[in-house]
Amino acid sequence: MSLSAAQELVKLTRLFYKGSLKSSNKRYSYNYGTTPFDRKIQRNINCEKANKALAALSKLPGKEYKVLEGCEPQSRFGNCSQYSLIAAKYGLIKKNPKYLDSRS
Repeated sequence: MSLSAAQELVKLTRLFYKGSLKSSNKRYSYNYGTTPFDRKIQRNINCEKANKALAALSKLPGKEYKVLEGCEPQSRFGNCSQYSLIAAKYGLIKKNPKYLDSRS
C-alpha cells in the first residue's frame, strides 16, 4: 500500500470517528495537564460509556463493523482494533467499490 493510500484510510477512519466517544486509552488525569476540568470529567464519563459498549461488542464476534456503522457518529466507540477494522473496511471498499453493494 502506498503512503498516500494509507493516509487516505487514516483520514476516512478519523472522519468516521469524529466527535465520537473515546475509550479507556483516552482517559484524562484529574491532577495532571492543562485541559479544563469539565472536559476531563466529560472525557472520563465518555470512557466509561465506551468501555461498556466495547464489552458488549466483544460478545458479538464478526459483527463489530455492523454495530459501529449502525451507531450515530457521536456514539461510536473504539480502541485500536476497532479503528483498524474501520480502516480495513474502507480499504476493501476503495479497492472494490462493488463491495458496498454486497455488504451483508
